[in-house]
Amino acid sequence: WGRQRLLVLARLLPLADRVDVHLLGTGLPSFWVAHMGEMRLTLGLSGWTTNDWTRGSAMDLLLPPAAPTPDLIERTAQFLQSKRRAKFDDVESHTMATPGHVLAALGHLAHTGQVIADLNDNVYRWRQIMPQALGEKELGPESPELSAGKKIIQQRRVKITKQEEVTRGASIVIGSSETQSPEIMIDGDGRIKRGKCGCSYYYKYSFRNGPCRHMIALHRTFHGVGGESETTESADTVGGWYQKMKSRLT
Repeated sequence: WGRQRLLVLARLLPLADRVDVHLLGTGLPSFWVAHMGEMRLTLGLSGWTTNDWTRGSAMDLLLPPAAPTPDLIERTAQFLQSKRRAKFDDVESHTMATPGHVLAALGHLAHTGQVIADLNDNVYRWRQIMPQALGEKELGPESPELSAGKKIIQQRRVKITKQEEVTRGASIVIGSSETQSPEIMIDGDGRIKRGKCGCSYYYKYSFRNGPCRHMIALHRTFHGVGGESETTESADTVGGWYQKMKSRLT
């Protein structure tokens, strides 16, 4: 987890009562919360330098399988702006949206620099890192592999040929995607843990930069997520994703 980078916490050790560690997964960011009496310090570290999935599409695999509507984003922003801080249940009650869609809206606001998640108090805070929300131009395009994976689904060039459950709720999924025959292991949380493919992207990067477009298309097909109608995904699809993520965090 980057021992050298953790030395930044060294001077806090004489003051710290304990340190809580929040792990998202191998190669993904980690968060370290030092408790020092009434003070708290939260340190966020990116993934490994050589296995940094944040540069690929792995972070997108943790997001809800639906995009929030502009109206839901606006209502969520107005509520947090007026309250300054709120627990997730309060945001859900105010917006009257499903938990998965609420998380999608909060994720969008965080991504555009308007909201932060406070791990210590377990609340969301209205804190504009930027004076105005970042647009698509500033954020840049999504991962090319993710875009290509969605296109494969839209063109109906992916199908599952074999599925087998293994230990701890994980599944091995084999399929065809364009001209390739990708294989992926999906854990009980719905994330791709391992995989292989015969494409040039996998040959060049293996799994260091996240899954290739063929694995992504197979993964999203496995979860019933389409490539062109994400804003109108069914409540069942989003609800299933939310329950998996909630069970993982609790």
